[in-house]
Amino acid sequence: MQVVHYQGSAAELHALELPESADEQLWVLRPATPALVMGSAQRETDFDSDRLDRDGVELAPRRSGGGAVYIEPDGVVWVDVLAPRGSRYWSDDIGVTFLRVGERWQAALQRVGVDSEVVQDAPDRSPEARLACWAGLGWGEVTVAGAKIVGLSMRRTRWGARIQGMGVIDASADRAPSWLRGADVVAKQALVERIGHVELAVDREDLEVAVVEELLRP
Repeated sequence: MQVVHYQGSAAELHALELPESADEQLWVLRPATPALVMGSAQRETDFDSDRLDRDGVELAPRRSGGGAVYIEPDGVVWVDVLAPRGSRYWSDDIGVTFLRVGERWQAALQRVGVDSEVVQDAPDRSPEARLACWAGLGWGEVTVAGAKIVGLSMRRTRWGARIQGMGVIDASADRAPSWLRGADVVAKQALVERIGHVELAVDREDLEVAVVEELLRP
């Protein structure tokens, strides 16, 4: 499996095209600037663009997932699995694909001293999860003390799937509701509480290495 490193804005990283080869790849992605990434069903008008500009946060689209995700470059580990049809991470059952990836993230967290659990249930379709991704849980996602630490989403095509995996180690995921337009203070606070606030005492680069090595493991 080939490991490819990319650095750029969140929009650029999400817009990367699927490879043409039939080989599996791992994409290790390093966002250059803070960003709020919209879910596939969200629109720019759902967010306070003026406040985003003042805070220096890019608003970026993606073609996967339901709710918004905040990305703090120094606080996330972002590794995507590119799985052609028929490869070891591919399954016609999307739940199986998510679980295969999530279990490797769990093993990587264990290697850096973090006990975690993998979500076995179908995705949370609640209104909260559609607003902020980290307010919901789905197949293969990883939690620590009940709070989501690793989020997974997937884009499937005739080629195969891009399984996007992001671990948040600094609890910055709870910032996503800050820029929602139209939500009052109480609603935003309820979202923050649903997301939870768990910081991991781990080195970002150590976790990144562990994730890559676990995903490469046969």
